[in-house]
Amino acid sequence: MTESSKKMEDIYEEFSNQVDRINYLIKQFTELEETNGKQKKDRYYWNSHLSTLSMNIWAGQVKYLELQKKEASLKKAISKATNVIDLKQQELKDLITKRTTYFTKQCDKFRIKGIRYTNNFLHAQTEYTNQNLHEQIEEFQKQYQQTYNELPTFTEKLSNLEKISNSEETETALKVNFVLTNITTINTYKLLQITCAQNMLRKLENEIKQKRMILNNVQNK
Repeated sequence: MTESSKKMEDIYEEFSNQVDRINYLIKQFTELEETNGKQKKDRYYWNSHLSTLSMNIWAGQVKYLELQKKEASLKKAISKATNVIDLKQQELKDLITKRTTYFTKQCDKFRIKGIRYTNNFLHAQTEYTNQNLHEQIEEFQKQYQQTYNELPTFTEKLSNLEKISNSEETETALKVNFVLTNITTINTYKLLQITCAQNMLRKLENEIKQKRMILNNVQNK
């Protein structure tokens, strides 16, 4: 027998009148029913609150997983864009190197041709007699004059080649710059999206932690 039951029995025995005993029992029964009803309401409230918290936690976890997938996808896209930037930068470097090599070869070609004519002229001075030397000098003068006459044409061709190369390089550089600008803009936008997603992830994590703490407190009561 519990202490409460024993106390009720002692009080019950104190009543000598049967009617008083019945009234006491009715009063106790009514109080017990009220207490029981209140406890049922409290239990319903906490069960309902627990169900709502569980649904919120589940929805938060689903949203958290979706944001994680989105973050992974954005990181993959940024990595791909970065690789494209590296590739375009390397193409630009290769184009500049090729242009430099081309003009270096052209300059070497004209320099070697001039040295060859000079060497031939000096060789004629030492190897031939005055008579032959005079004839050879005239021949070399003709060749030199021909080369001299052709030089403006070669210079113009070289200038045209340089203009074409510069134009192609400029056009390619503009295309590369356009691609790099677009990629940089896209990367900036995607980085902003990742930052927003990460902030939302942290917010959801905090909400889930708070709701779990409330749920644990409810379950411990």
